[in-house]
Amino acid sequence: TATFVVTGKDVPFSTADVTVSSYSNKYDGAAHGIGVTVADGIAGAVVKYATTANGDFAATEPTLTDVGSMTVWCEIDAPGYITQTNSATITITKRTVTLTSGSASKAYDGTPLTKHTVTAGGDGFVSDEGATYSYTGTQTEVGSSVNNFSYTLKSNTKAGNYTITTVPGTLTVTKRPVMVTVTGHTATHTYDGTEKTLDAFDLATKDELYDVDKNTY
Repeated sequence: TATFVVTGKDVPFSTADVTVSSYSNKYDGAAHGIGVTVADGIAGAVVKYATTANGDFAATEPTLTDVGSMTVWCEIDAPGYITQTNSATITITKRTVTLTSGSASKAYDGTPLTKHTVTAGGDGFVSDEGATYSYTGTQTEVGSSVNNFSYTLKSNTKAGNYTITTVPGTLTVTKRPVMVTVTGHTATHTYDGTEKTLDAFDLATKDELYDVDKNTY
């Protein structure tokens, strides 16, 4: 609701003459102010601003960039009109960001499995803002584990402008398929009434990680 202050002029602005609007949105890295529009037919209109109702009004418009809220007062003056004073609010809310580390899988090869990638989902970071990442997730033996990581915000990125959630991916090592060649043994004996023995077969593989003697890998 507008407040009208009589200053020696005798015509108030009509509702259609002046529009004052608030701003509310998520943080985007830009400065935002209230909206003040004066109808084109009103010549010589001057708008001044203050951050309190009884403050010093000036031509410079107060703005808000980071998350928060601020009430801005405006004074609209034009020749032949009563000065109108009004207020509106600037509200900037946090962006939500979900940081998810990558998942990966492979067959066992004796070396650590890692995945050094992070995807920023949700609202994401504002352009040129973001984070750097450090990874501790690793999986060498058969099985699964989480791909743990940590993050550090860049120097131009303020934590207060974001709600950040981390989600680790999964690292999975599966059993290694191995081809083993089995070669059977043969022998010929002349009957002599005694029991004969024979090793049944030989095992061989080209896979250096597979121990055919222990039959493990």
